[in-house]
Amino acid sequence: MSLSFVGTGIPSFFLALVLIWLFTIQLGWLPSSGMTTLGTGGGALDVLRHMVMPVTVLTVYYTGVNLRYFRSSMLEISQQDYLRTARAKGIGERRVVWNHGLRNTLLTVITVVGTEVPMLFGGSIIVEQVFSWPGLGLMTMSAITSRDYPVIMGVCLMTAVVVVLVNLVTDILYALADPTVELK
Repeated sequence: MSLSFVGTGIPSFFLALVLIWLFTIQLGWLPSSGMTTLGTGGGALDVLRHMVMPVTVLTVYYTGVNLRYFRSSMLEISQQDYLRTARAKGIGERRVVWNHGLRNTLLTVITVVGTEVPMLFGGSIIVEQVFSWPGLGLMTMSAITSRDYPVIMGVCLMTAVVVVLVNLVTDILYALADPTVELK
């Protein structure tokens, strides 16, 4: 839990700078910016090396948040009557947790992850700026500063489509995780 609090408490730009300092300047293991190494063909392995730090920065915060939601949901569900009944019937603790508790906890986690996808669009702008990653956030920022309205509208439309699709997938996952939920 301490790591989840650290993950949610560190600003993404600061974590990005710390990772650049550690893995690029001190250790020399990873490149600090760009999508590929200049002057090379930029194969899949090169792109993966460039993706390590930006992906780490984007996932640290959301992993901490998801762990906190998952833990609190699991603690709340573990006190429910149906779990006490399953334990009283002699079902092993592992089976009670995995088969009965986890399935109901998944509903909370699915909801949280479904709402985090649109936030990744906004959070990626800072990470793209720090790592000089040519992505949608960088393109959006340059379109806003140059008042390129067609690009801004296209990004807004694409973001809206992604939000609708994520909500659809979230509803489908609800039905898979909880058989009492019916899709109409």
